[in-house]
Amino acid sequence: MSNRKPKPHITAVINPCRAFTLVELLLALIIFSIVALSLYGMFTNGIKVEAKAKYIHETYQEAYMAFDLLERELSNAIKYDFSGFSDPYSKYSTQTAFIGQSNKLTFLLPTAQGIDRVHYYAGPDGTVGTGPAKLYGGTGRPKPDKFAKTPTDFLMRQQMPLTEFLNQSNPAWQEEIISTGLVPMVPSGLRFAYASFKDQGGPAPTVPSGPAPTEASGPAPTEASGPQQLQWQDQWQQLGLPVAVRVTLTLFDPANPKEGVVLTREIYLPLGNW
Repeated sequence: MSNRKPKPHITAVINPCRAFTLVELLLALIIFSIVALSLYGMFTNGIKVEAKAKYIHETYQEAYMAFDLLERELSNAIKYDFSGFSDPYSKYSTQTAFIGQSNKLTFLLPTAQGIDRVHYYAGPDGTVGTGPAKLYGGTGRPKPDKFAKTPTDFLMRQQMPLTEFLNQSNPAWQEEIISTGLVPMVPSGLRFAYASFKDQGGPAPTVPSGPAPTEASGPAPTEASGPQQLQWQDQWQQLGLPVAVRVTLTLFDPANPKEGVVLTREIYLPLGNW
C-alpha cells in the first residue's frame, strides 16, 4: 500500500457581494445633491412666501386699524370758534378748529381731561422733536421693512392738550406710529380729501300766471332745492368741519413694489357743515 496522502480538493468560492466603484459613488452623490438642493429650494421659497404673506397681513391689519382710529376720532371732532377773542395779535385769534391739507390733518378732539389737538401726517421715521416715537398701543418701534429696497414711511399721530399748545412756543407733542409700510410717494403715501355739499339742482320753479290753482287742479307748486352732491377738494380752508373726509393709504406691496396697493375709506363727520 502506498503511504502517500491524498491531496486536498480546493473549491473556488465566489463572493456575490462586491464594493461600489468610484463612478457609481460619484453618480449617487450627484443625484443626492440635486434632490437635496431641490428640497432646500422648495423649503426656502415656502419660508419666503410665508414671510411675505405675514408682512402683507400685518400691514393691512395696521392700515385698517388706522382707518378705524381715524373714523372714531373724526366722528368725535368738535367745532371751536376762536374769532371771539378781541386781541388780533393773540395766538387764539389765529387758530382754527380744523386744518385740512392734502397730506396733513389737524382737528380738535374732546377727552376726559379737556380738549386735545390731534395731528396726522406721514413721515420717514418717528423722530420729531421729542425723540423716537412709539408704536400705537405698544412700547416698541416697528421692525425695518426687509422686503422694500427703499425705506417706507410711517403714518404718524400727534396729540397735545389745546391749552398747552396755545401757551407754549415749542409744544412737546405726544407722538405715536399708527401704521407702517406707506410707500414714500411724491408728495405722500397718505392723502386726504374733504367734502362739502354742492347744489346740483336747477332754479326754483315759479308760480304760473293766471288764477290760483284749486284742489281739482292739484297742489300749489313748492320751491324745490334739487339733489345735492358731494364736492371733494384737497384743502379745507372753511370755518367749521367738512361733511366727510376721504383717507387714502398707499401701502408697499412685495408683489407690486413700484405702485403698491391703495386703500381708501370715506369718513362722515356728524358735526360737519351739512
